[in-house]
Amino acid sequence: MYYKQKYFFSFLKFNPNKNYYQTLNLTNRATQDEIKSAFYTLAKLYHPDKNPNSIDQFKAINEAYEVLKNPTTKKDYDQIQINPVKYQKQQYERKYYQQSSYQEYNQNQEQFRKSYEEYQKQQAFKQYHFYSRTGYDYQDPFKDYSKYMRDEQYDNYSNRNPAPRYLIIFMMTTSAFLIFELLDLFANNKKVILTDQITGQQYITTRQELRNKSYINREQQEFERRKTEYKIMQQEEIRRIRQRKFEQIIEK
Repeated sequence: MYYKQKYFFSFLKFNPNKNYYQTLNLTNRATQDEIKSAFYTLAKLYHPDKNPNSIDQFKAINEAYEVLKNPTTKKDYDQIQINPVKYQKQQYERKYYQQSSYQEYNQNQEQFRKSYEEYQKQQAFKQYHFYSRTGYDYQDPFKDYSKYMRDEQYDNYSNRNPAPRYLIIFMMTTSAFLIFELLDLFANNKKVILTDQITGQQYITTRQELRNKSYINREQQEFERRKTEYKIMQQEEIRRIRQRKFEQIIEK
């Protein structure tokens, strides 16, 4: 039990002795958007491509961001910064109360305080082991920054150069229109054979000619319809004139 208490802080996913907020030039009230913005700003400033001598600073910035960007680790980090002894006790109680074999747990505050002080003294020696346990050395510290730069460059390129995208859309639309016109022309010029139902005589023509004849026939039918309506209107007008004359004769 004492061994577990002694090395409790060694199994954290962050270094409680470091002020990650100060590393990102923030306060402990910073929001996730502010944390993200501060990280990208400092990452640009201390990126090794621009400042080869700032690799340690860049790693520290990345470490702080990895802890604070995760709401769970950020919450644990904030709690242990406020009251490390209380946080350690809560974690022990949560862990051992869930075990079926756990019957009794009672540690006084002085033991927790001593364990934490001992951890602080050994922290410098355990720095390498801390990175090994958390897997920090196996992660690419440039991952988030590189992803941000790729996204930013893509957005900038898309905003500055909309012409190629519009040109591709125009070319695709034009190609589709030309293909449709060629298919329609081929279909209209295809020859068809018609047979007169009365005489039995066959005629060879095209769909376009049939369409033109149908249009002419419709025009003729429309003309005949209007002509008939006009005649009816004339006859109606003549009838009315005769009716008025007849009424005038009767009145006299």
